Amino acid sequence: VVACSNYPAGYFNAYATIAHLDDLDAVVHLGDYIYEFADGDFGDGATLGRYPDPVHEAITLEDYRRRYATYRRDPDLQALHAAHPMIAVWDDHEFADNAWTGGANNHDPWFDEGAWSVRRRAATQAYREWMPVREPSGREPFQLYRSFRFGSLATLAMLDTLTFRNEQVEPADANALRAPRRTLLGPAQEQWLYRTLQTASAAGTVWPLIGQQVMFSPFSEPGTPIRNNDAWDGYQAERGRIREFLGTLAQPVVL
Repeated sequence: VVACSNYPAGYFNAYATIAHLDDLDAVVHLGDYIYEFADGDFGDGATLGRYPDPVHEAITLEDYRRRYATYRRDPDLQALHAAHPMIAVWDDHEFADNAWTGGANNHDPWFDEGAWSVRRRAATQAYREWMPVREPSGREPFQLYRSFRFGSLATLAMLDTLTFRNEQVEPADANALRAPRRTLLGPAQEQWLYRTLQTASAAGTVWPLIGQQVMFSPFSEPGTPIRNNDAWDGYQAERGRIREFLGTLAQPVVL
């Protein structure tokens, strides 16, 4: 399981190590395959000679395409893809920091960054061009959440916690954080998750696995404001429903 690879911030040694392992069925990438930031905002390319292309923030389709090309020039990432199949899902930085359905923390429509819908389409297209994901048949919409069955050993449900999520709320707003309708998954995906793992459990699958992008467990001390409103702490009612459901399974694992 891998996640969060920021090209100008460091080398991809972990990818090289994984590429040399010969006993893997797949590598699960949980998102932030790229980072959209301008050089110097979150890692300085001058330190290691690893400059992201373009050096400005990725906003347009051409920008995102060039950013993926930068990452794929890394020999360790090339070795990883050559050696193993990858099961991937996006997080926020394939789009912009702390993205949600209608915008992102790192998107300013009034500062030469245009409409969020345009940027989102561009980022989605570039992701589909560069990443090993399933394309829809016919006129069906593109859907990133999907499942993988490894015989009776495991069923892996890969979630999309970005496309359908509500906007983040203030960490101190306890009532908003607990609102029943706040969602990371959206109703359709939540029900799909239950059906997928229930079916696997009924078939005798040993390990029901959930691949997703952000911290699922509570990350703050009881009685204190949450630390990260972008993770499941910011969507507490939905997390509660999922935790209750996981309690009906034999040995679920959240990645």
